[in-house]
Amino acid sequence: MAMPTKFTAFFRDTLNTIGWTESYYTPSGSVTTAALNAYDTGVLAFRKACLSDTCFVDALRLSNTDHPRDSLILAPPVNQQGTIASATHKPVGPWDALLIRQEGPTSNVFSHLFMRGCPQEIFNGRFYVPIGTFPATFKTALDAYYAALISQGLALRKVVGGTPTYPLLTSQAYLRRTERKAGRPFDPLRGRRAVA
Repeated sequence: MAMPTKFTAFFRDTLNTIGWTESYYTPSGSVTTAALNAYDTGVLAFRKACLSDTCFVDALRLSNTDHPRDSLILAPPVNQQGTIASATHKPVGPWDALLIRQEGPTSNVFSHLFMRGCPQEIFNGRFYVPIGTFPATFKTALDAYYAALISQGLALRKVVGGTPTYPLLTSQAYLRRTERKAGRPFDPLRGRRAVA
């Protein structure tokens, strides 16, 4: 039966010993292995092109938003390591991230993503500056990742009057370098607290 579903990717940074998750939704989907594999190969392959090789996608979970215990986990996903060479392109620190505004079909529908695992070269101080050979290459990879999210029909979560809705992701804006405390690496089955 079709229902809103939630994809959650579990990330780990071995250089900074941190972990984080990134989640997207489908307005109407199903918890199936095929859907999980399609996200892995159709979306995460593009995310890894924006990720330092010190970072990994440890697992991917697909959940029924109405019944969260109805879920599937893929661990590890295919090609789980980031592809940006850290020896050439130094990663940012553990609290640093690229702040991205993710936008839905109307101006009042948006969310923010703190994209971790980025290289330092894309920033000038606190500004995101996609100028120069590598920063331009990174922006091309970032644009391809968002094109994949949009083409897969993924959505944001917005609560209206206490009721969650799932408007489609339609565009994005890359804002600036920001700092936000990261957590420890996750255990996708038991949660962050289970990890020493």
